[in-house]
Amino acid sequence: MSLTAPRVLMVGAGAVGQVYAWALQNAGVKVDFYVKPRHAASVRAGMPLWRRRFGRKPEPSTLYADGVYESDLPAPHWDEVWLAVSSTAVTDTLLDQLLAQVGDAVFVVFPTHPDGLAHLRARLGERMVGGLISFIAWQAPLPGETDLPAVGTRSDGIAFYVPPAPAPFWGPAAARDRVIQRLRQGGLPCQAVPDLERTIAWGGALLQLHIAALDAADWNFPALRRSDLLSVASDAWKELVPIAAAGPGGSPPPWTGWIRPPIQRLVAWLAPRIMPFDLATYLGYHFTKVGDQTRANLELWIARGRAAGLPVGAIERLRARMREVARFDGSPLPP
Repeated sequence: MSLTAPRVLMVGAGAVGQVYAWALQNAGVKVDFYVKPRHAASVRAGMPLWRRRFGRKPEPSTLYADGVYESDLPAPHWDEVWLAVSSTAVTDTLLDQLLAQVGDAVFVVFPTHPDGLAHLRARLGERMVGGLISFIAWQAPLPGETDLPAVGTRSDGIAFYVPPAPAPFWGPAAARDRVIQRLRQGGLPCQAVPDLERTIAWGGALLQLHIAALDAADWNFPALRRSDLLSVASDAWKELVPIAAAGPGGSPPPWTGWIRPPIQRLVAWLAPRIMPFDLATYLGYHFTKVGDQTRANLELWIARGRAAGLPVGAIERLRARMREVARFDGSPLPP
């Protein structure tokens, strides 16, 4: 494949696929989309985007696909295939279809669990570059998000925020470094890492415990800080460390000892203030849609801890305080 005129096939045109396509096109990459037929017309028409930055007005733009495919793909002519769909959508059937149609293209994937990473590695081998999504993107406007300027005739689309922390990418050096270079040129910070298992296992576990606590606090940061939920989450984290260490994540990273209530409360106070959007509303809106996943993860850790004879009382208490049916009524959350 030619590296002077790189071309990417983006599988999926949701929030993740659109933001990555935006960055790649900024770097001079041609991006084709592979989507379900019901989404093809809207992708061909152009996709409104708003970049949000701290202290600035939202920056509107329109993303145009270089090509849109709904079913059969033409003869192989892509350098990379990016799987910008949910982990549950990356099935063996989809992988079989793509592997049969895209020639020797490199696959760029975003696994959310070590088991999923291991499966993709077994299927794709040296053709795989793996990364973690560090930006935040959502279907706009969120409830209460009233400052987005219209893009043409549309006031709906994808809004996103790019934090300064670099996203980790792993894989064969040459392919990985090309991905990193293009994303950096396009406006998304990223860096090479020696592996992804550890980052996925430990970062995902920390996030899930605190999402559970925020769910129990009705997605309200002040209520979270005033309650005992952060103490429960801290105790749950201490129980989770030996459980996670026995899995693919291996030994705990150095920062695990910093997860204590004073620091958790500081983060819960600071995070909503430094984000250029309503963080509580975003988290409530997004994670209620995947509430089953959060509850299932806590239950998995409880089961693994019990099987290993390890204490899990705090994880059980946190799980019990989550709502059985996640809810978010769509109205702006109180400060």
